[in-house]
Amino acid sequence: MFEMAVESDRLPFDASDDYNGNPTTVAVRRLARERGVMSRDDSELRSQGIFHCWDDAAPHKAVALLLGPRGTPYANGFYLFEITFPNNYPLKPPRVIFLTGDSRVRFNPNLYVNGQVCLSVLGTWQGPSWTSLCTFRTTLVSIHSLLCPIPMQNEPGREDDAASSGYRGRDCDLYSAMLRYENVAVAVARQLSEPLPIKFAALTPAIAGLFLRHFDCYLLALQEFDACEGDCDRSPVFGFITRYQPSAVRSALEELRRQIVSGAFAGGVEPSDDVELGGSEGEHASTRETALGSADDVREAGPETAFVERTHSVILRPPHVALGRLRLRSLHFSLFPCCFVICIVGLVVWLLVLPLFLDQS
Repeated sequence: MFEMAVESDRLPFDASDDYNGNPTTVAVRRLARERGVMSRDDSELRSQGIFHCWDDAAPHKAVALLLGPRGTPYANGFYLFEITFPNNYPLKPPRVIFLTGDSRVRFNPNLYVNGQVCLSVLGTWQGPSWTSLCTFRTTLVSIHSLLCPIPMQNEPGREDDAASSGYRGRDCDLYSAMLRYENVAVAVARQLSEPLPIKFAALTPAIAGLFLRHFDCYLLALQEFDACEGDCDRSPVFGFITRYQPSAVRSALEELRRQIVSGAFAGGVEPSDDVELGGSEGEHASTRETALGSADDVREAGPETAFVERTHSVILRPPHVALGRLRLRSLHFSLFPCCFVICIVGLVVWLLVLPLFLDQS
């Protein structure tokens, strides 16, 4: 169903370098502070399409899911990253590895097939460099900004291609169109059809909920390529080949939805010996069951919408809902003293005015 590609090597990871998990006291304190801030702002980050999870067993590691922004070729796609913080953080930037892909598609000029993230603040490209004022959050926001409406503009020397009426403008449009297809075919269907690394277990309920929420958007995006069934395109600049198979991708999406709604989708998590999340397997299984609900609960609920609503209420509650409830509680507390003051003022006025009426009478 999906075109296979030869697997390329990931970036080398030297366990003896500055990223080996022996952070200084300053790094430990800084990471703890950032973890607290990001936990407090988690709802806001999720509303922006930024999801993250810290590794409790290895506090110098984290993972992130960046949801492709609407209005871009990456719309509602799942882009996964692994982050490792150096021993002397924040004096040095974290190491970020891009995990989404099939070793074929170059999803962005700054996101390499071998996992490298090319960004000046990470020290992998020229430009404004990392400073100790940068944080994990600003790093994720910077990477998320790469998922822009015209990705070819991120390629040096191609910044003005979109405005060109020549071959460069056509190259820019073709690359964006190919990414719109690969976003659904690879960053959604293929990625969720294969086991995710265990380090993403805590984000699996969010991924499942997002998939159901945007399922119709995926089908709508594929309609653009129905007339291209069986055709191929070669990417300008990067040279990868896209073979359009929208019918196969559509079938894969339908199967994924069936698995999630029926409870057969166990999270797609692949066991791994080198990275484990904190807590026992039972705790993670309990977390997933609480977020997604058991298979029996889903079948009893009946309509798929009931499942989506339950998932959103636990994992993906829209920020305006939580904010509305918070405002309502605050309103209850603020009304009491106001009413009390009004009553006191009214009583005082009544006591002052009453003698005047009595004198007149």
